[in-house]
Amino acid sequence: MKHSTPQVYLAYSSSGRGLLCALTYETAGPHVHGWWTGAQAGDFAAAFFKLEDFFSSAPQRFLATRGGDMAGGWVFDYAQSHPRLGEAVPIEDEERQRLEEMQSNFAGEWLFYPDAPGSAAEIDSYRAEGLPLLPVNIKYRRLHKLDRGGHPREYISPNADMNILDYVQEYWPLDYRLP
Repeated sequence: MKHSTPQVYLAYSSSGRGLLCALTYETAGPHVHGWWTGAQAGDFAAAFFKLEDFFSSAPQRFLATRGGDMAGGWVFDYAQSHPRLGEAVPIEDEERQRLEEMQSNFAGEWLFYPDAPGSAAEIDSYRAEGLPLLPVNIKYRRLHKLDRGGHPREYISPNADMNILDYVQEYWPLDYRLP
């Protein structure tokens, strides 16, 4: 199945809240696969997700992992009022590899974690600018890519499908919703 180029969305508040959310996704046929991280009830959460049959007339499922645990399979369907699945749905090996690669490439390009080795320069840049330092942050050199015209500041890939972003953010467990 042919996969699209991964798209990204980031939202950031320089007024003390820092990174609100970061998301990457790609499409493959009728499905959307991706990963997100962001604030959730005073902490940071992350998960892989699949919008099953998003581009079809079939019933849709918004499947997600518990954190980064793909070995545990899809354990949530956020399209349901009670999202916890009774039984986990396994993630195929090829799908798992694509998701891991997409997340790794996205995080490597856009994000840094203060407790990770080699993050001292990023931490110094954030502190020098008085920016909020959280468990997950946008790399300092990438902050200029964010649109400064609104609040929050955002970066949206030029070919991002806003229908996907709207749908995911309506149901995901993160605190952030599109304004």
